[in-house]
Amino acid sequence: AGGFAEEERESKISNSAIIAAVVLTLGVIGYLYMTQAATLDETEQRLEERTARKAELDVVLKEIDRLKKAKKRIEDKWKLIKDLQSKQKDSVIMMDELCDALPDWVWLTSLNFSNRKLNLIGKAMNNNLISDFIRNLKGTQRFDNITFPGSSRQKISGMEIFNFRLTCTFKEKPKPKAVKANNQKNRKKKGQ
Repeated sequence: AGGFAEEERESKISNSAIIAAVVLTLGVIGYLYMTQAATLDETEQRLEERTARKAELDVVLKEIDRLKKAKKRIEDKWKLIKDLQSKQKDSVIMMDELCDALPDWVWLTSLNFSNRKLNLIGKAMNNNLISDFIRNLKGTQRFDNITFPGSSRQKISGMEIFNFRLTCTFKEKPKPKAVKANNQKNRKKKGQ
């Protein structure tokens, strides 16, 4: 009878130990579940916050892209305006140089200026005046590749008039030495 009591006590200890182990295991599992659930909730919350932040940043990125495109358009327009202003200055300078080179009794009837190329049609009282005009154009150092295919004679109201055609290229800026030499020539001519 003493052996049965010991077995029963061992059985009670075993049952108590098993129950304690099960409770402890359930407690650990419950704790792990709770911490994992909390971590999962935090992670899901961070994911939602970051998804919302990404959506906000996508809007900002689209706005930045739109502003970059607008800036590019404005820069292109600014470049075009500067280019047009530069060409306008060239035209004014070209016309001024052309007028200065034009001798008396020579007049132009047509002028076409495109891509730095100048086509001129005009009339003169004689061929020497056309020659003077060509020499004056060369003297400005602004006109290059001057071609003169010739002139034709025409009688208008009993007077002989020479029709001519010239083509040349207009240079942006003459070389500094050439400008000084040309200015000195003009001063000497005015002083005579």
